[in-house]
Amino acid sequence: MVTYGGPGEKMSSEIVSGKSFCMRVWGQKPGQLGGALSLAHEKRSKMFAKQIKHKTIASIIMALAVCMLAVVGLSACQLQTKTQVESNLTPKLDASATITEGVLTVGINTSNSPYGGTNSSNQTVGIDVDVAAAVAQELGLRMQIIDVGSSGRFALSNKQVDVALGLTKSGTGDLVTYSDPYLTDGLSLFCLSTNRPVSIEDVAAQTAAGTAKVLVQAETTAASKMQELLGIDKIVAMPTMQAAFDALNNGEQKFLVTDAVIGDYFARNYESVIRMGFLGADCVTPIYAVTLTQSSALSSGVNTAIKTINENGVMRVIATKWLGTDGDTLLAGKTDLATLPAKAFGIGVSAEPDNPEEPNPDTPETPGEEDTGAQSGDE
Repeated sequence: MVTYGGPGEKMSSEIVSGKSFCMRVWGQKPGQLGGALSLAHEKRSKMFAKQIKHKTIASIIMALAVCMLAVVGLSACQLQTKTQVESNLTPKLDASATITEGVLTVGINTSNSPYGGTNSSNQTVGIDVDVAAAVAQELGLRMQIIDVGSSGRFALSNKQVDVALGLTKSGTGDLVTYSDPYLTDGLSLFCLSTNRPVSIEDVAAQTAAGTAKVLVQAETTAASKMQELLGIDKIVAMPTMQAAFDALNNGEQKFLVTDAVIGDYFARNYESVIRMGFLGADCVTPIYAVTLTQSSALSSGVNTAIKTINENGVMRVIATKWLGTDGDTLLAGKTDLATLPAKAFGIGVSAEPDNPEEPNPDTPETPGEEDTGAQSGDE
């Protein structure tokens, strides 16, 4: 099985800003007719001032080639170059299905690592960037990424994007269509492998006895939830997620609560830190690709693409790349909620495997809106 990603890979994009500019989208050949999209005439809100031109994602191409040995049982791998992939693109949707013919315009939050972020080379990288590339590839389309911040639904309703990634369900009625989920997120308990609690009740008992406190990142959903459940004197709010995991790893406190995805993203850098599981079924949050309901052909195509990458192993490659081997347990439909009794909290925890991986990029958790994956709130 050929995995993609690694030190020095060029995953992403060139940031372009200004009132008047042209953009060449991912997959567009230089000089090719239609290679520039003029946005000078459009009145964008400030959040759309930062536009992203997505370059080749060599690792996704490899994953989407025929290299899923462990998944599809192939005996050999045939890698495709960027040029080969571009020449092989055959759109599976009518030209009218997308904002720009032959292009899938995808909205993501580039301030919500590891769903989306910017590396030291000013390239946009993340889970949703890779998912977007995989979906576009399945649909036979080139790809354009737009940073929509925490306003994915707003971008959809204003037809700024064809699809928004990293969203959770909310009361939007029949205006939008949700794909099958491609990842599972939600508040989870982290600890050292030497300090495994029996249940959430065990955590509550230790905090009540004053022998333990729960680490959280300040001003996040986890901080609010744990303060509500335990009391402010039973939690330790750290300024950054990195600081919280450092404190856990150093033994300053026994437990840490944060969303599973951001937690796994940081935990892979610490050999002894594990994720015990979700804080109960009510804390589990599926993550979706969302389209406008009126765009029925596009909605159907996107959902089929999500199903395909869920089934052919590409989503597993993406999750493992960003979250380590624990990321495999967060794939849609893979989470086993064997909830343990937890009367003290009113919620339960499910045990999950632990196997930390390699160091992560240094992008901290950014609190935000409900439609941005590991974040909370509403637009």
